[in-house]
Amino acid sequence: MEYTRLGSSDLRVSRICLGTAFRSEPDEAACLSVVQEAADQGINFLDCANIYRDGYSEKIVGKARQGRRDQFIVTTKVGSETSDNPPCKGLTSDAIMRAVEASLRRLQTDYIDLYLCHIPDPQTPIEETLCAMDNLVRQGKVRYAGCSNFEGWRLCEALMASDLKELVSFVCHQLEFNLLDRRMED
Repeated sequence: MEYTRLGSSDLRVSRICLGTAFRSEPDEAACLSVVQEAADQGINFLDCANIYRDGYSEKIVGKARQGRRDQFIVTTKVGSETSDNPPCKGLTSDAIMRAVEASLRRLQTDYIDLYLCHIPDPQTPIEETLCAMDNLVRQGKVRYAGCSNFEGWRLCEALMASDLKELVSFVCHQLEFNLLDRRMED
């Protein structure tokens, strides 16, 4: 398996990332088996989110990594509401701080390698979101911040705000791209 540096971080990740939405909703044993098979193939990059199967994805990733935390680079996301933590919707500082604690608990870890803002929150100033992410990095709860599904102009706004306010900057931007959805090529 080939490994590459992720964005502007020092994270070395496999060129293939295992998404753990587990959309066909297999049972726990099947999910754990998928993660194990990926690890056996050299995949060290796992992607989950607080909203994937309402937090179940994070629980599976947490179980799968038991005793081998350093073997995996884990990405999870914030900004989407889950049934066990409804006030965590959006990218306000308060929502991010509550959501990270719930994700850390489900992942059974004390830090997240890459924490992504899942979707833009037009109701919250980007500076507030970046301050929260900056605080998490300084606290050691998050190694790197990133975003997902941001329009180009929102990403530019976030990068400029990070630079001007000397806050943590997004190291990557995750976009949907697959055989069925190739809009990113435009």
